[in-house]
Amino acid sequence: MVSESLEVTSEGDVVFDVSEEIEDGGGDPVPSMDEDELLSLTNAELRSMLSNLGAPTRGNKKALVDRLLTIDTDVMEEESYDEEEEVSIESGSEEETEDIGEVSSSEIGTDILPPQPPLIPDIPNVGALNTEKGEEDNEHVSNLPEIDAVLDTPPETLEKSSYWPWAQKMPWIERDIAIKLKQAMEEAREKRMNKARGLLDEAGPHLGERTRLLFPVCRLLQALGRGDEVPSIIAGAEEMHPSDPAVADARYRLGV
Repeated sequence: MVSESLEVTSEGDVVFDVSEEIEDGGGDPVPSMDEDELLSLTNAELRSMLSNLGAPTRGNKKALVDRLLTIDTDVMEEESYDEEEEVSIESGSEEETEDIGEVSSSEIGTDILPPQPPLIPDIPNVGALNTEKGEEDNEHVSNLPEIDAVLDTPPETLEKSSYWPWAQKMPWIERDIAIKLKQAMEEAREKRMNKARGLLDEAGPHLGERTRLLFPVCRLLQALGRGDEVPSIIAGAEEMHPSDPAVADARYRLGV
């Protein structure tokens, strides 16, 4: 049983004093106090009341008050929390953590499901695809030129016509042509005519339409004893390039 009293100090302050009196009889040890009254008590007083009831005394003030309000003295069994339990809390927590980890792993293993296979698109009819592809191939083949006719054509007709006495092929760059002509002229000056002719015939098919080469090439032909070819070369150049000053200059300097 809890008794309450008011004391007035010498300074005029009112002190609210609460004391506990435990009856030895069989009366109800829970005082008839509402929540506000219980909250006005200290934690030590609340724990003392719970201890007399054989109830747990752990927790903050709100938990202690709630426990006092909801406790059922008829069915409450004595629960004791001694120091040995407090010492074993840490080891118990570690074991509980390990158990939780094992349970979580087993739950994760059962919850993870294999991914669903991707949706397979509809496969079109293979026969229809082959038919369409065959029609496209036939169309491309019909548009191809007659390769056999081109390959059967004599090489002379495939080469570009030119005023040079050599059938023209792929033109060389000017630097390569200049080197060959210079070597041929040096061989002619040294009277090595056969070697000079060989160098000129090597460069001749690759002269291209360079009319400015008319004079040096024709002069070299004259020096090698092939001067009879020069008039036809100049005439052919005039026919293809009637207004080219390089052609007129070559005719004048060669005297043909």
